[in-house]
Amino acid sequence: MEFDDEPPPEHDDEPRWESDFSDWPSTGADAPDAVGLVMEVADVIAVFAAERLVRVDRMRREALAHAERYGWTMTDVVARSIRLELACALRITEHAAGDLLGLAEAVVHRYPPVLESLSRARMTERHAEVLVSALDRCLGPGCGMPASRCHIDHNVAWEHGGSTALTNLAPFCEGHHIVKHHGGWIVRQLPGGAIEWTSPTGRRYTVHPERPVPAFRTTADNDAPF
Repeated sequence: MEFDDEPPPEHDDEPRWESDFSDWPSTGADAPDAVGLVMEVADVIAVFAAERLVRVDRMRREALAHAERYGWTMTDVVARSIRLELACALRITEHAAGDLLGLAEAVVHRYPPVLESLSRARMTERHAEVLVSALDRCLGPGCGMPASRCHIDHNVAWEHGGSTALTNLAPFCEGHHIVKHHGGWIVRQLPGGAIEWTSPTGRRYTVHPERPVPAFRTTADNDAPF
């Protein structure tokens, strides 16, 4: 058996973990401050909120399909059963469960751009709720078409750099959507969710949502790291 004649290295007084980290190369990036750490958690919450909505809607559809398979035609009873199951599972009130089911159905099936934005932490779940509940009709001049039957339009087109965020989205019925893009009108979104329509003659008309839309921005409007 052979032994190394060299003595083992002497240990200094510095804790081993501190010297290990001090030897790491610097990336040049600043560590996030306290607010940045909170924002990281908020981004993760938004991403998981989007996934929760997808799974809640899947649960609803599977329960309805199961009821149909066994010939249950009492729609109200089936819907109540779904709400009750979700309320028990999440330990929330049945009313809150109904709101969550409605939000999930709307975001997954009628507002996919909102789901995409939420899943990338570009808006919060509260913003998604506001978009579904507050913007409850077409924002074309004089139109009363429910938002559930509208297209969700990017004010600045996505391919032109427009973000999928509350400050750049509005519900338009099919007719007003076509006019916006092909009718010679200029459409601009104002703070609070109002839409300004400028006609080909140069006249301006402002359409306000039923309730104001909250908009919060930081000095650096960066995309989420997801």
